[in-house]
Amino acid sequence: MLQRLLFAQNEQNLQSLLLNYATDVARQQQLKLVCYEEILESMNEGIVLSEAEGKLLLYNKTQEILEGMKQKEIVGKYLRDAYKYYDQKLSEHQRVLQFSSIISSSPPAES
Repeated sequence: MLQRLLFAQNEQNLQSLLLNYATDVARQQQLKLVCYEEILESMNEGIVLSEAEGKLLLYNKTQEILEGMKQKEIVGKYLRDAYKYYDQKLSEHQRVLQFSSIISSSPPAES
């Protein structure tokens, strides 16, 4: 009976330690993301960041000034919808996405 109690106590302690560790790691990751976001927001260059499919993830304050659109209205939308570029040939953003997918799928250059 005593062994079972000790085992249960140790198992609870281990679960608690693992939960605390996971919480600390998640907190550190969140702090990093906040720091990166603050850096990108404070830059004097306009920055638009999207997923490979074109969904906007970041649109900094400088970009707001340059293009006249608001971050809260554009983040989460797809480039084609945010910029109303339904013709692929007219969208500079789409060309960049296509070019980057070509680069990422290319075999590495030989030295």
